[in-house]
Amino acid sequence: ESGRIEEYKVASDQITSIRMIKGDKIGISYTESLDDNSVDIMIENALASAEYVKEDPYQKISGEKDKTHHNNHEKNFQKDSTSTQEKINLCLNLEKEVKNKDSSVKSAPYNGFTERDSEFYLLNTKGTTCYDYSRSFSCYTSALIEKNDKNSMHYHTSIARSFKDLDSLKCIEESFNHANALLDGTPPSSGKYDVIFTTDALSDLFSAFRIIFSGKRAVEGINPYREKLGKSVSSSLLTIKDLPHYQNGLTHYLFDDEGNLKDDLTLIDKGELKSFY
Repeated sequence: ESGRIEEYKVASDQITSIRMIKGDKIGISYTESLDDNSVDIMIENALASAEYVKEDPYQKISGEKDKTHHNNHEKNFQKDSTSTQEKINLCLNLEKEVKNKDSSVKSAPYNGFTERDSEFYLLNTKGTTCYDYSRSFSCYTSALIEKNDKNSMHYHTSIARSFKDLDSLKCIEESFNHANALLDGTPPSSGKYDVIFTTDALSDLFSAFRIIFSGKRAVEGINPYREKLGKSVSSSLLTIKDLPHYQNGLTHYLFDDEGNLKDDLTLIDKGELKSFY
């Protein structure tokens, strides 16, 4: 804050995990070190943990036999030559421009930029080998506004696959406009209202009900929709699909966490429950 960089940090980590089946029991363990001793301990812990879980006859090692899947889609990773100074300037400009919006802006307390590279490997005893490499960028800012003994704050984030595609202007405008609108906000009276959701808010709402799409929870008997396949469960106006290769999505998904190739899946079609995950 106040026109200076508070922290500049470069960090890395690595995690290796194992999921194994012993009889009908599952053992899981992980390590953050790749030396031989740590890997041996990880395997021993996985074997030990399997002794204390319930049997689950539905568990299996999945994935395609002797297949290699390399997710090198350009949507997930783009080369970048942006200098460190340009990234620092972005952070400083976010704070500066929020403060310049109006004299009521007391400060822009949170501003930042993050660049993340990640590699993911998946291998199993069926011979499936999967690899994924991705890069993402994000920036955010906030506006703290004070007017007539009232105060409010809001922040907004932009996420992209390249530095040039970050929308810093929207971060500034959304942070200020939303915080400013909140100043005179009051609880609404109880009643029925038409509601327009932002994409993020709608996603949060649906996530609260994600158990209804879980095949695992249906098998366990705790999914309330376990007997609803093929039946109407919502308005006929509602259709929900999982589209891992969606052209306008931020990420292109090639395979799942078991090494199976992903494909489009319709969960609800015009109000009718069609499938579970």
